[in-house]
Amino acid sequence: MPNLMARRKTLVDSMMRDAIYQGAVAVLAEHGLSGATMDRVAAAAGVAKGSLYNYFRSKDELLTFVHEKTIQPLIEANEAIAASDHSVAEKIEAMTRGWYRYVCEHRATFQILVANMNVEGVLREASIRSQKASIDVIAGIIQQGVESGEFRPLNAKYVAETLLAAAKGGLEAEFLEGSQRSEDETTETLVAVFLHGLCAN
Repeated sequence: MPNLMARRKTLVDSMMRDAIYQGAVAVLAEHGLSGATMDRVAAAAGVAKGSLYNYFRSKDELLTFVHEKTIQPLIEANEAIAASDHSVAEKIEAMTRGWYRYVCEHRATFQILVANMNVEGVLREASIRSQKASIDVIAGIIQQGVESGEFRPLNAKYVAETLLAAAKGGLEAEFLEGSQRSEDETTETLVAVFLHGLCAN
């Protein structure tokens, strides 16, 4: 029986966290960071405010949870691509395309998490952790390419940091402009520059 009770508690906790996440995302999309109060999140999630505080003691804690739950599937997808049997060039392309597609599917959330400088301060530690995880995966792929002779011998970590910074910078520019580039254009441009450079020959 204790095992059954523990499983039930785990299931309930998971369902509550999912409901709170969906509620927080909806509130952030509608009201922005300043309007994302714990009262509104609790109402959107369909939980009592006291229950919300049982899971998250503050708005900062809640935002960190939203950030990590939003980013984690992307990191896991990148890890799966890195572990696949594709060539390193195909892995870079698949990762870039998958990243941009995922961001577009969760655009409102990313717009707040990436483009809002106040959130950057609140989420500094979470942002550093997720960025490091992404850089490690990309660097592993770059290193594979170096070792196989497909890529020139470069510092894989520096290349990974540059690729991630370029992708993030493009996204921030889109948010500031209020524009949205196509998935193909974004993927082809990033992959072309990072795999082949700018020189025509």
